[in-house]
Amino acid sequence: MKMTPLDIRQKRFEVSFRGYSKKEVEGFLELTASEFEEVVRENISLKEELKRTQARLEQHLEREKALQETMVTAQRISE
Repeated sequence: MKMTPLDIRQKRFEVSFRGYSKKEVEGFLELTASEFEEVVRENISLKEELKRTQARLEQHLEREKALQETMVTAQRISE
């Protein structure tokens, strides 16, 4: 199950005698959700950057292949 920042914000705990401070737990959950949201945004951004970089790499590899073929052809012609 993938967890989202909304899941963290909506998580509720049972109240029990001598339990944790409700205010502290809710504050921690909000902080955790905010940090998690930031990590998710950064992850999406990095995935997009990776796609762009991979596309550029493919272009460079195609150019390299074309240059190698041109060099082989030129070498054959010169012989």
